Formats: sequence, structure tokens, C-alpha cells
Amino acid sequence: IELLNYKTINLFLFLLICSSMIQAQNLNNDFINYSQEMEKVLGESLSVKNYRKTIRLLDDWFEKYYQQDEATKANFQEGSIEMLMATCYFYLAEETAKDLKTDSTLIYIEKAINYGFIDYKGIKSNAAFEFLSQEQKFIMLTESIKEKGDYLLLLKNSGHYSKSEVGMPMF
Repeated sequence: IELLNYKTINLFLFLLICSSMIQAQNLNNDFINYSQEMEKVLGESLSVKNYRKTIRLLDDWFEKYYQQDEATKANFQEGSIEMLMATCYFYLAEETAKDLKTDSTLIYIEKAINYGFIDYKGIKSNAAFEFLSQEQKFIMLTESIKEKGDYLLLLKNSGHYSKSEVGMPMF
């Protein structure tokens, strides 16, 4: 009887683990299917420049994404969703700048930068942000990305370059 109980318990544990694994796999497939559907909806909201809706959708996606296991997360290119968020926040900053809304524009610029936006020239030369040029927070935010996003500065600081140092590519 003890042997039977031991085998029964092992069988029960095996079935429990298998069903948990199957359920987890279904959750992962559900998330991947959800992500594919979300991609269509995001495309639609971006095509009509509805950046607020896009950000809400992406926030919802991120909430679900962070609950997934590493194997599921590996299906998604690291950084690509963050850059989409950064771009949406940048466009929202442009929209609010049209109404000369200093605080909102700065909040959206900061969020764009926090998500990885580093196009220094894109911010500094953007006519929509001209009214912010003397704002201390705007200066601080743009300076925070200058080292990574000011491509002319990067080239100037990259050191000497000569054709002879490079060599010919091997094809």
C-alpha cells in the first residue's frame, strides 16, 4: 500500500507539473497572439497619429509583457518597443508644443528621453520647440542626450581618421 501511495503521489505530481507546463505554454502563446493583434491595432493608431492611444496600448502591452517568462520575452526584439514609446512621446511633445504648453511638452520630451530617444539635433533644431530654448529643464534634458545623440560632436570627438588606417574590405 505504501508503494502504491508513493507511485500515486509521483504520478499525481507528474500530472500536476505537466498540466502547469501546458498551461504556461498556452499563456505564452496567448501573449504572442495578443501581441500580434496589438501590432495591427498599434499600426492603425499610429497611421492616424493617435499617439495618446498608442501609448495607452503600449502601456497595456508592457504590463502583460513583464509578467511573461524569459522564453516568451525572447520572442521580442529588445529595445524596439521602448523606441516606439520614445517616438510616440516625442510626437506628443511636438503636438503639445503647437499650443505652447511648456509643462506638458517638457514632460513628454523627458518621457521620450527616458525611453531611449537620443536625437539631439531632432529636438534642438525642431521649430516646434523653439519657445522652450531658454527653459532650464529643456536645456538640461537636451544636454543629457548630447553626448550620445549629437552626431557631429561624436564625430569631432572620435579622433583622427585616415583612409590608410581602414584598409580595404574583403569580399
